[in-house]
Amino acid sequence: MLRFHFSPLLEVHNRLIVPARWNPKSTQIKAMFNRWSLWVFILGTGLVLAVWLVTRGYSTWRLEKDLDGAKDLITARSPGKARLLLEDAARLQPANDEVKLLLGACEQALGRSGEAVGAWSRVKVDSSFAPPAAMLAARLFLKTDRFAEAEPYLFKTILAKGKRAVEPLDTLVNLYKF
Repeated sequence: MLRFHFSPLLEVHNRLIVPARWNPKSTQIKAMFNRWSLWVFILGTGLVLAVWLVTRGYSTWRLEKDLDGAKDLITARSPGKARLLLEDAARLQPANDEVKLLLGACEQALGRSGEAVGAWSRVKVDSSFAPPAAMLAARLFLKTDRFAEAEPYLFKTILAKGKRAVEPLDTLVNLYKF
């Protein structure tokens, strides 16, 4: 009778504390879930990488297209339309120095000398576009007889190698003779 009286408690005890027998199906389900989660992670990472590469490729293609179009428009003496393309290109890649150089040339052609000098001064010093940008700014200051403002830009241009360094050196010599 004692046994009958404690049997419900024993049954609860066995369910809660004593582990169930090993069931091969439950471990297979867990292993299958682990495999599926691994595949989902791999495919998800691959999808994110593919989207990033396509976006970056499109951005690069669009920048090159805008630059080529802007150069053609500058050649066709249409700086206003070229400026719009270059502003789009500057939004896509704000660190591109060629865009800054061409944007400054468009601003100068439109008669906005302050914006032109501002665009050229944003070109990085170690860029290959820095000497031409500095020389364009110096020429703009020299046209308006602002020699003191042209001098720092001429010094930046002297750092260029080869033929690009000849004009600023000659201009500085003439300024110091004057």
